[in-house]
Amino acid sequence: MCFGADAPSKGYEYLGQLTWAPTRQFSVYVRARSKTKEMNTGEAAVADYLVNRTQNNYRLNLSYKIIAGGNHTQQGRVGEG
Repeated sequence: MCFGADAPSKGYEYLGQLTWAPTRQFSVYVRARSKTKEMNTGEAAVADYLVNRTQNNYRLNLSYKIIAGGNHTQQGRVGEG
């Protein structure tokens, strides 16, 4: 098994979401996540030391429920990361 750190490490993660639903048929949410953890440098050295690695993710989700003629939901999602 391969791990990203050869020594005890620490890290943290934040997650936030804002949701807006002006009607029953339409809703939008925006989600952001930031994750930081310590990993090996990956450089050829006598001893590996840990450096912080940060990953950011963003998502925008649109949802529109079509009621006429059935119960169908149209969704679109854009994300990075």
